[in-house]
Amino acid sequence: MIAQGGRGAKGMVRQSEPQRPGISIDDNSATIAHIKRLVSDFVEVRNWQDFHNPKDLAAAIAVEAAELQELLLWKSPAEVVAYLSKSEGLDEVRAELADILILCCSLANRLAIDISAALVRKLAENEAKYPVEWASGRADKYTALGATARDRCT
Repeated sequence: MIAQGGRGAKGMVRQSEPQRPGISIDDNSATIAHIKRLVSDFVEVRNWQDFHNPKDLAAAIAVEAAELQELLLWKSPAEVVAYLSKSEGLDEVRAELADILILCCSLANRLAIDISAALVRKLAENEAKYPVEWASGRADKYTALGATARDRCT
């Protein structure tokens, strides 16, 4: 089915966005590749590729992260728990988190970054920076954990 609006980038005929009635997807059934493809299709069918450059996607991620932060701003820990215990509060957080993840996937698509590989690599780096014996139960930056933890990072 051809979308109204005709041709997309590079004169290619754009396909309409796939219909998704009744499709159920969750963390146990989806792959990152599938999610990235959904995001890519969403962007492509709207011909947004030119707007989704790395600089603007990075800025948009920051804006959406600020919107998530704003939902919890100036609330005490008890108020946050109460807010998130209501479906409306959790829905607002879910929506902002989804916005962030969509933009992160779009940036990864644009830069051909393998999210799984990047995540595993970063976790390995963080394991070196924050060894359990130094970091367990502490919120300190790795530079404050002691010479042994710092030495592992250099």
